[in-house]
Amino acid sequence: MPIRYGIGELYGLDFTALSPDRIRELSTIPNKAMECPFKPHHPRKGAPKCNKKGGVCSIRQLSRDGDGPVTGKGEPVTTCPNRFLERNMVSQWVGETLLGMSTPTVISELPFLMGEIQEEEGEEPDAVGKIDEVLVHREGNTRRWCALEFRAVYFSGRRNGK
Repeated sequence: MPIRYGIGELYGLDFTALSPDRIRELSTIPNKAMECPFKPHHPRKGAPKCNKKGGVCSIRQLSRDGDGPVTGKGEPVTTCPNRFLERNMVSQWVGETLLGMSTPTVISELPFLMGEIQEEEGEEPDAVGKIDEVLVHREGNTRRWCALEFRAVYFSGRRNGK
């Protein structure tokens, strides 16, 4: 069988472990009705919802021996940036590697590149974009920090690969 990639995780679930009935059920549920297992829970907002149309978190290399079942091969390849938020592993690793601490202060979606101040007095300027995360080492007299932008593999094209 030639090397093929397919869904690795659907709404955080291992696609190869799902029954056909469960796959059909999940395909009818709007993504905004499903909880995202990778985004952190917010005390006031509750369980975070999936914001990825179709709910595909990752793709994975698939293999099939003869007429047997299709199985996942190797590690999943992230297709949703929220997948990087799992248990703060990326922020922890970057904090250890660049800032020398595993628990940096994390500021999420920080506005940057502010536009012009609005004409009416007191209006705040609009942000051109947002930095996904800024990690800050707050110990000592000097503030050390770094910015993180999460990017995932995106795929497009026709479903049949042509």
